Amino acid sequence: MPQHDIRRRIEAIWAECWRSGMYEPVEIMEQMLYLLFLRRLDDLQASRLIGPLHAPQGPLWSPAGAEDHLMHWSRFKDLRGAEMYALLADHVFPRLRCLGGPGSAYAQHMKGVRFSIPSAAALARLVTLIEALPRQAGRRGCAAYDYLAGKLAGIGARGAYTTPPCITGLMVALVAPCPGDIVCSPVGGDGNFLVGVAEYLAQCHPAMFADPNASEHFHHRMFHAYDSDKTMLRIACMNLALRGVINPDIRYTNSVAPDVAGEEDRYSIVLAHPSTAGLRHQDAASTAHAEIVMVAQFLRMLKRGGRAAVIVPRHILNGSSPAHLALRRQLVEEQQVDAVITFSAGLSDRHAGLPKSLLLFTRTDCGGNHPIWFYDVQCDSGDADAAGAAQRNARRRGPWRGGSPAAGNAHNRVPELMLRWGQGGGAAIGAGRAARLRVRRDRIARASHCRSVKRYRSGWRMDG
Repeated sequence: MPQHDIRRRIEAIWAECWRSGMYEPVEIMEQMLYLLFLRRLDDLQASRLIGPLHAPQGPLWSPAGAEDHLMHWSRFKDLRGAEMYALLADHVFPRLRCLGGPGSAYAQHMKGVRFSIPSAAALARLVTLIEALPRQAGRRGCAAYDYLAGKLAGIGARGAYTTPPCITGLMVALVAPCPGDIVCSPVGGDGNFLVGVAEYLAQCHPAMFADPNASEHFHHRMFHAYDSDKTMLRIACMNLALRGVINPDIRYTNSVAPDVAGEEDRYSIVLAHPSTAGLRHQDAASTAHAEIVMVAQFLRMLKRGGRAAVIVPRHILNGSSPAHLALRRQLVEEQQVDAVITFSAGLSDRHAGLPKSLLLFTRTDCGGNHPIWFYDVQCDSGDADAAGAAQRNARRRGPWRGGSPAAGNAHNRVPELMLRWGQGGGAAIGAGRAARLRVRRDRIARASHCRSVKRYRSGWRMDG
């Protein structure tokens, strides 16, 4: 379904909320998201799309009691307004607060779910509008749900740190999770990285779900995340529930705290887009130092042999403070830096004009012998006017427009990047003007361990 059509339909539901007396944007989006979640969960169970990922304990959403037969979306959506309102307020939402059962991460974070639709008439109209939204087959779920969850995750200061789905898919593919991995998203947000890993494993390692030990590991020990935003934790729980994960480890913890006691040497994969939105009241030097500390934390959290994909601001790669130099020296000389991928025009519309880089590294504690692979996605080249126009367009739309890594349109560079990564930086393909090169570690050491791709431009090859 086209994005503009989804937006138009969501705006119609939003207008209905306003007419009903709901004016707080976060509250409106949360109520719509809960209703969409109930519909999607009912659809998945009806079609048994969740089934292959579940252990014998059964589905997460298993209402019990006298109202059992009415507590699913397919049943209550046809009730009269007053009857439906009483059912949701007295039975469905209290059960939603216990999602996953006592002691689960779901129940811990979903206990804050509130039913705040003001009247039975308003509920009936909203359910009718939501039921009219098209359903999308497959494990990816409802496009309207994904759109709304992304909008809610992008609200406020931390919205500048949301990660576009195609970048999430890229990071997951680069670390290539295996059935035995233990994955952590230390700045969990809406759970997009964990969802990406679950989908990658379902696609690339489907046989693991037929193995009782691998399935048990997947459902109870593989997924870990923490965040300090309770709304994000609820979204993460719902996203993972829709992917059939029974018992993830999702914790309410300060994501930027300098202490990681108990988390050292624990994870085989770390995926992160660090958010310092809560620190923006501090001066630039303090914020930069906090970002350096976070990257160092991620390294300590890895087991030996563990790998990480982390999106970092530009100063991490070329800053000249002692802290910057110490971090880069540690990564280059003591660990294995595999790749530095630069997003010159930002990650998306929201990130336009904010250059960032993806840092891919492996913890070895003994350094590495391989050259570091640099990849820089630049605007199309040509005459000055054309280059300027292309740069403005890139900043307006971002170089990664196009959705999933499988999308092969002119603006999505993820498939090309993944192909070059698999080829080890081989011959030029396509018409993209992305540049890549491999740089020896001794050359990086002579440049104060600077990992800004501009430092090594001389002599590199341009694609196209």
